[in-house]
Amino acid sequence: MTSNSQPTEPSGFPRLKPGGFKALSRRWGNQAPTPVISAFALCMTLACVFPPAGPAAEPPHAALAPQHRAFLKDNCFKCHSAEKQKGKVRLDEISFSVDTVERADLWQKVLNSVNSGEMPPEDEKPPARTAKTEFLADLAETMVQARKVIGDQGRKQVLRRLNKREYRNTILDLLGVEVDVAELPMDGGAGSFDTIGSGLSMSSDQFESYLALGRKALDEAFALQKTQPAKVLKDHREQETGVNAQQQKSIKNHSDNAAKYAAWTRAIDELAKNPEHAATVADIKKRVAGRGDATPMFYKEWDRLVGKPLVKEYGFNDANSIDFFGRNSAGRYLATLHDYYAQPHTETGVYLGCHFVNSVAAHFIPNGWPPGEYVYRYRIAAEDDAPWHRRFVQFGVKGAGLDNFDLISTHEVTGTFANPQILEVRVRVGTGVNRVFSIREKRRTRRGTDNDFFERSFRATGRGPTPAIWVDWTEVEGPLPPSPDNPRPVSLLARSQDASGAREVIAQLAARAFRGEPAQADYLDRVVKLFESRLAAGDSFEDALKRPLSVVLASPSFLYLVEPRETPQPRPLTAVELANRLSYFLWSAPPDEPLLSCAKQGDLLNPAVLEQQVDRLIGSSRFDAFLSGFLHQWLGMERLDFFEFDSLKYRDFDDSMKMAARQEVYQTFAHVLRSGGSVRDLLKSDYAVVNGLLAKYYGIEGVAGDAFRKVALPSGSPRGGMLGMAALHAMGSNGAASSPIHRGVWVAKHLLHEPPPPPPPNVPQLTRLEGKLLTTRERLMAHQGEPQCASCHRRFDAIGYGLENFDAAGLWRTKDSYEKKGVGKKEWDIDASGQLHRGPAFKDYFELRENIAAKTDQFTRGLTEALIEYALGRPFGFANEALAVGIVQKARNKEFAARELIHALVVSPEFRSK
Repeated sequence: MTSNSQPTEPSGFPRLKPGGFKALSRRWGNQAPTPVISAFALCMTLACVFPPAGPAAEPPHAALAPQHRAFLKDNCFKCHSAEKQKGKVRLDEISFSVDTVERADLWQKVLNSVNSGEMPPEDEKPPARTAKTEFLADLAETMVQARKVIGDQGRKQVLRRLNKREYRNTILDLLGVEVDVAELPMDGGAGSFDTIGSGLSMSSDQFESYLALGRKALDEAFALQKTQPAKVLKDHREQETGVNAQQQKSIKNHSDNAAKYAAWTRAIDELAKNPEHAATVADIKKRVAGRGDATPMFYKEWDRLVGKPLVKEYGFNDANSIDFFGRNSAGRYLATLHDYYAQPHTETGVYLGCHFVNSVAAHFIPNGWPPGEYVYRYRIAAEDDAPWHRRFVQFGVKGAGLDNFDLISTHEVTGTFANPQILEVRVRVGTGVNRVFSIREKRRTRRGTDNDFFERSFRATGRGPTPAIWVDWTEVEGPLPPSPDNPRPVSLLARSQDASGAREVIAQLAARAFRGEPAQADYLDRVVKLFESRLAAGDSFEDALKRPLSVVLASPSFLYLVEPRETPQPRPLTAVELANRLSYFLWSAPPDEPLLSCAKQGDLLNPAVLEQQVDRLIGSSRFDAFLSGFLHQWLGMERLDFFEFDSLKYRDFDDSMKMAARQEVYQTFAHVLRSGGSVRDLLKSDYAVVNGLLAKYYGIEGVAGDAFRKVALPSGSPRGGMLGMAALHAMGSNGAASSPIHRGVWVAKHLLHEPPPPPPPNVPQLTRLEGKLLTTRERLMAHQGEPQCASCHRRFDAIGYGLENFDAAGLWRTKDSYEKKGVGKKEWDIDASGQLHRGPAFKDYFELRENIAAKTDQFTRGLTEALIEYALGRPFGFANEALAVGIVQKARNKEFAARELIHALVVSPEFRSK
């Protein structure tokens, strides 16, 4: 609804009679949907909770002097008029009255493009200096005036519901359980972020999903609280106890199969000596010749002859099954199992193998243990001579089949047999079926990789890979008590099994669910009546209580970030509203007790106290939700999961490495913020923030363990700053080869704040050049030869050339090659030289990095605009121009301190106002 509109009925719902809404409100209240949970009532309730502002007086407006139309005609109409509308911008009909937000956004785009020199294009005649100066001066002054009189007028007042991340985190904070949000409505669509209000829609079907999910969360929360043990439980298991017996049984089975296979083949060999079979034997040998291993193929072909041995006499169904099971038992399985038991510590622990040989060390949460947070422990060691890439284990859930695995985390094994380590992993356990967690040696998690790992070793050595990781014992302990990062949920256990006890529980949940705004007495009366009606209908006390609690979790005051706006003019947020906006900005979750207490005392409205709370929230581990939520979307990191990397060419860039590469981006940003560092460090630094896995991948010495930490880099290292991160280069590839185009576009958009326009239609594809032996640069230069391509590609291709020393998985290289089957192969030395568009030339990657690092202002402006969008929940536009300029200036005054960007945004009137 717009800020100056009158209330209207939602499309598709019946019109209320005069006075009907008051009757509806009296019946069901203004915070909860009706007990019968109708979507219509929800919509009417939303209209009550978020009333539209009344009509506003006609404001004055700003206007550009009409004589400047001649400037536009001479310099802009050629590309932005009825005949041609580059970038989907048309200026020949633009009004010079800057009286709407949409028109102001367009004029702001014109101002920025002309002011930066981006327009007119460099291949067009430049405008006269005097005309350009006067146009820019008048337009800049007009935009300043427009911001004063327009502000946010005309913008839609959008209902801001919780997105999926926020809903999941809020339920976890409230009830202590995690929920699967896959079935909830999609987020986004209106801007770059899932916090943009206009992209967070709601339908009646989606509302039903919230009801069902809330009820499911309550079921688990009740189970958690009712079964909470008096003390922490522990289950310890010596791994070899079960595994050895299982493996010995497997050896016996495979030995039996091998013996049966040997007896069967001996019988065939004897039969083959019979002279009457000579012609058939010769024919079979001729048929199987050249088909791999001819001997077993011979035995399979013999199955068609009269007089063959009956395979059922040997315990198998047919010749194919005896061939597969018997031959593999004799030639693969037994050799691998005997090699396993040749290892020195199988009597006191187990080794982590692959495929059929103890591929995981699994541990079941015992039946009857309640849901909650648990810690898994492993006493573990690695072989002294194991290569670095085999000194890591993956923790996760083993799915159906031999090698399905859902990865949760990856851990370095630093322990030795002389001094094993105790590896600890925390995990949240629900009431569902996934109560079995495992570790295995690090490898790709997609289906079939265990078998690939085995086959590769078998072809080289005649057996599976020799184990590298040993596990002495495992144990699981929990549920763990609440902690600052694992807050205590609302108690759902009533003191008395009656209406008063139910009311107390409902009030406690509502107070937390409504994020500092206690439920009104009449509201509690109505939901308690719902409890009483269910109790009278025969429900148990617990089931009757779940019904009104699920209503609380489906009410607008829970699903929406409620900031009522009673007038068309902006108003300051209350302290509690500010606490909620701050917490959902930096934690994607509701405020904790210290923040809420600070708000209720009124202290949060003090800018100095507000900054202190910002620092506290940034220092918490819950700030990780901001890192993953904001950075993943701003930097387009979903592309990291677009491609499956070639397992032979990029063996080490598996799912664990992808996870570490993503975390490098997050943790570097966190380090810069928490340490008081400068935004410049994100462009170039003399350190990297890595863990043991990523350090070994990069070849950085002296780093071990799972924790990310700041590590000094040697002189001349290509790492340090985002340009040296594997994640950037993996996103700028297709899993097989690097893409200078994608890398250049990414850098131009995210680091230089110069996003290129979308490609025009009918762009010729590079695939037309696949059959030609060309270098990457030659291939792209041929592409630039097309007129419709050159104007854009000159903006970013050179940046991509400067990054070509990194392969598709982010490792440094000096040579590249291209091979086409049937055509040939070409290898070349990488040329990383180039010239920035309208900027300096560079001879290699290191000079490119220096040139980009010199553009801190541009990078900071882009980062600031993204933060404003994410925090305020609306696309960045003309109305936020002054805010962005002010934030960048404050950061510049403090050596571009990264934390200053957040401080300046949070204390701004825009953040603190509705």
